[in-house]
Amino acid sequence: MGVDVNEKLFHEFCSSGINILCAGKVDDPGCIFRNHLPILCRQSEALYRICLALQVLVSPCRSDQFFEYFDTALKRFRLELDGTGTAQLADGTFTAGLLLCTIGMTRGTPWTMHLQGLYNVLLASGLAPLRWQPTPIRAHLLEVLGIMDLPMLTIGRKQPAFGVWKRYCRDRSDPDGIEVVSGLPKTLLDLFSSIDECVVTEEDFWNWPGARGSLMEYQLWEAYRSAGMLNIRYPDVLLPLCAQPSRCMDEQPPRVRKPHTPSTEILVARILSNIDSICRVSAGEEGQKNLVLNATQYPVLVAGLQTEIVNGDPELKRVIQTCLSINTRRAEANRRLYRILEEWWQADGKAHSAANIHEIAEKQGMELGLF
Repeated sequence: MGVDVNEKLFHEFCSSGINILCAGKVDDPGCIFRNHLPILCRQSEALYRICLALQVLVSPCRSDQFFEYFDTALKRFRLELDGTGTAQLADGTFTAGLLLCTIGMTRGTPWTMHLQGLYNVLLASGLAPLRWQPTPIRAHLLEVLGIMDLPMLTIGRKQPAFGVWKRYCRDRSDPDGIEVVSGLPKTLLDLFSSIDECVVTEEDFWNWPGARGSLMEYQLWEAYRSAGMLNIRYPDVLLPLCAQPSRCMDEQPPRVRKPHTPSTEILVARILSNIDSICRVSAGEEGQKNLVLNATQYPVLVAGLQTEIVNGDPELKRVIQTCLSINTRRAEANRRLYRILEEWWQADGKAHSAANIHEIAEKQGMELGLF
């Protein structure tokens, strides 16, 4: 791992590997993380080493070197954490912890224990005051932490959620705006952050007013809006058991269609129609400049969980398979997600009243992030 080799890897990460982390435009000038990465790496050698490990991971020709780079990065990260004590965690080390979780998500290996550890360190150094006057980069990092913590965006989750988004990200000076990692409007993330508390209804998603964006972003947001409605309608299927309070199940029984909202069949069709459009554009030259495809895993999974509908329409299954196969940036994670869906489909509804999608992931030793 010579200096020249490392610098070449870091340059590759800054120019291409970093695209695995975002769901906006490749050249988005508003991407705070992309703009601040060199500065953050000067703050934290652990971050620099983790960037190298992530670039090796996403480079097929270097995959045999991954563990060598990863072990070095992990040791350096632990040293930085030990040196923090009760002081405020530096933004560079904070970023390193988030990318450590990303490595786990990309590999399909357990990663929420890293999220738990990072959250505990932030709490120990005084996380609550930072919600009021954060710097732009700190606000961005808190939002990324909040997205990683959302229960419905992780399959096979080992650690319970902490409620980061609703505690630290909802009271913001700018009520609107797009979160660059998920590619979603922050007002839509506000709705998703409270699904597990049963204070958000299907009608809230149905009445969500939208936000300003590109045509591809509109298609993504419409897919998420429909997926959010299905997530509420079938909480026993998608939400982890630790995110299903008994009062929630009592107050809103699953599989009950609310008045004036579309049927499940129509919601599935809407999700996959929008995803199909995103896939078609992404396959073209213009689509390569846009990273919206990175954000499609969650709505694809939610639609795919409707076994009877998907098994009954080969075209819907084709869209799911296409979406999870054409994104080369997240190829390995998407292959794992498709294997989970295939096992779910093969059950053909026989055990779905008792089975949860998380049980399949746990059986396969996976912990997948859907962002």
